[in-house]
Amino acid sequence: MDYEELKAILTEKGLFSSKYLTDDILESKDLSFMYTRFTIKKKSGKSRILHAPHATLKALQHELMYKVLNEFTFMSQVHGFTRGKSVKTGALVHVGCEGLVNMDLKDFFSKFPISLINIAVVKTIRKAIKLGYIAEEQENNINLHRFLVKLITINNYELSQGAPTSPLITNLGMMKVDATIVKFIKDLVDYKGALIYSRYADDITVSSSVAEIDFMSEIVIPINRILSYNTLNLNFAKTRIQRKHKRMEVTGVVVNEKLSIPKWKYYAMRAKIHNLSKIGKISADEYQKTMGYLQWMIYLKPQTSQKMLDTLKGLEVV
Repeated sequence: MDYEELKAILTEKGLFSSKYLTDDILESKDLSFMYTRFTIKKKSGKSRILHAPHATLKALQHELMYKVLNEFTFMSQVHGFTRGKSVKTGALVHVGCEGLVNMDLKDFFSKFPISLINIAVVKTIRKAIKLGYIAEEQENNINLHRFLVKLITINNYELSQGAPTSPLITNLGMMKVDATIVKFIKDLVDYKGALIYSRYADDITVSSSVAEIDFMSEIVIPINRILSYNTLNLNFAKTRIQRKHKRMEVTGVVVNEKLSIPKWKYYAMRAKIHNLSKIGKISADEYQKTMGYLQWMIYLKPQTSQKMLDTLKGLEVV
């Protein structure tokens, strides 16, 4: 491979800045050495391993994201990492349903199939050509394809949860999968117009306006077949069937009659902020986690959540 020729293809029309395309990035077969590994605690108490890209690599990923990936539009049923959509919009479509099932895609980022990553990269190249960032004759350039795969993956074609490109790459790879599931749901004769599908990253929800439905046999198992065909799998341990007579949640938002935050979560956060305000300081790690949760709460309880957020911002971070 002529690396100078590849660099010219990547920079001549402004897709990437030449100052970030170092020899290491162009010539290395794998860019895992350009990530920092760290762990965070999950709600379950287990640890989640994340890999954060170094500044130069992250700058290239940001260029790809802002110039090309953000220009894609996705199905209305996709609510994660797309313009005008959020946890709130994803929950809103299910408000007032008779019942719903939450499904979780197993090891979504770390085990996202290379076949779907390749599909996403092909779409990315075609979009970049359409936007004028790559010459049309480069559409089938295998070296260009391989470079973009290398740029967005780690450890032999895994997607890093710390890379800014990963969420949009999964959305691109899932386009046909989402469309297949939506068609399956719409074609269910006994439930015409009664079912709603939504996906936020690895969280899939199907709700029904009909109470008499066997979610496991009629929804979960068939959807898992569609996913398995595409080398994806559900984490059945996280599958939850919920009915109207009890609290129903979609991505942590209550959807029984209106959108709301579970009371216990709200009161727990209020107590936490109250206690922190007395102490006057907070660790950097805890600050980031609390900030993220409050920013999510603002979607649903803007006034009270903003007050808590203002208190958090006034704390000393140590």
